[in-house]
Amino acid sequence: MLIRLLITIIIISFILLCAIHPSIWFIINHQLCLKENSPLYNHWFNSSIPIYIQFYFFNLTNPYEFQNGAKPKLKQLGPYTYNIKYYKFNIQHNYNNNTIKYQQYKRYYFNSKLSIGHETDYITHVNLGFVAIATKLNSLPWLINYLIELYEKYHHYKLIQIKTIQQLLWGYNDEFLLLLSNYGFNITMTKIGLLLNYNDTFNDDIIIYDGLKDPKNMGKIIQYNNKTKLNDWTTITANMINGTDGTIYHTYINKQEKPYIFLNDLCRSIQLTRDSIKQMNHLNVFKYLLSEDTFKSGEFYEKNKGFCLNWSNCFKDGVLDMSSCQPNAPIVISQPHFLNSQSSQPTSRQFYCMELKIGELLQSSSRRYKYVYIVVYTRYTTSIGRIPSVTAYFGRQQTSFQLKKKLGKDDGNGSDIHLVNHQTASRGKR
Repeated sequence: MLIRLLITIIIISFILLCAIHPSIWFIINHQLCLKENSPLYNHWFNSSIPIYIQFYFFNLTNPYEFQNGAKPKLKQLGPYTYNIKYYKFNIQHNYNNNTIKYQQYKRYYFNSKLSIGHETDYITHVNLGFVAIATKLNSLPWLINYLIELYEKYHHYKLIQIKTIQQLLWGYNDEFLLLLSNYGFNITMTKIGLLLNYNDTFNDDIIIYDGLKDPKNMGKIIQYNNKTKLNDWTTITANMINGTDGTIYHTYINKQEKPYIFLNDLCRSIQLTRDSIKQMNHLNVFKYLLSEDTFKSGEFYEKNKGFCLNWSNCFKDGVLDMSSCQPNAPIVISQPHFLNSQSSQPTSRQFYCMELKIGELLQSSSRRYKYVYIVVYTRYTTSIGRIPSVTAYFGRQQTSFQLKKKLGKDDGNGSDIHLVNHQTASRGKR
């Protein structure tokens, strides 16, 4: 009799569990989607989580010797720290196709407390405008080369210049580019800056899925600035816009998933791979790393073929050519110490930590180095002609985000905010 009663209780419990579980799932999905007034929507719309970005610049200490063919000697300065704040405007819900359209405004606020130095500090560095012109001279007629060199000499336009941190980041008017533009040369950009048009601007017009109909699609980007695909690269695959913006993801993440994140500042999508499961704030989280093939050379790796912009001079593993993403700028980027290149050293890797059930980003850290790639194309520009082709360190940036935990000393995961100038670089060639 007792055994029969136990069996009956087990059967009833199983039936109730089967009936209740879908209801619980339905409630969770409606609370954890981008539906107006849901907790996740309010968090997405007006996030107060601090995001820090730090810039370190390499000051050229031997400019005259460098221009005469010597290796550049560089001293790292920084960090120059900014808080990033995102504001969403003009939000439009389309419940017929379960999408949200919005504009995003981004603002950088200088944080003097977490900085060593100020925005008005001066840096001696390679003149980006000068190098950009020099790289194009090879495709121009001899007479044009000669005239441009005369202009350079007359207006004292040189390979090395001194600018403030503020000018290098947010932009400055290049007088020589403006002059060439006025003389009829096809110069589309006369302003130069590493983050030109990224600060204090409405430069993001985005459409995403709200996740109400299909939770697996929540936050996925459908259109970015009225485009369903990019036009910065040379293949369809490279130009695809995949994944979310990295701040949100769908509920109940599967262990086998390899999420995509679209990074607009890189003009591309990146894929993540799961590294481990860890505890954070008493929650189980997946720690994801940047896929090791992200910066593999398109010369040998078919998936990245579209990121090689010049097949006669395709970069090796560990480097991404940014000249199409930052028009006319001879910029390449890598992870620290050319991580995942043929000569990489062990170092902190870019990572994202996501909570397993609700898909919320709890912590992330990324570090990138930026370089000016100088290639000697012509014999006519004497001020650059004595310099061998070189990848010169320009600076590096680190973005850190962590939920409900103060940033301070390094915790071993690379999520620290550095408060000391801990490195002096004396190398300039790769």
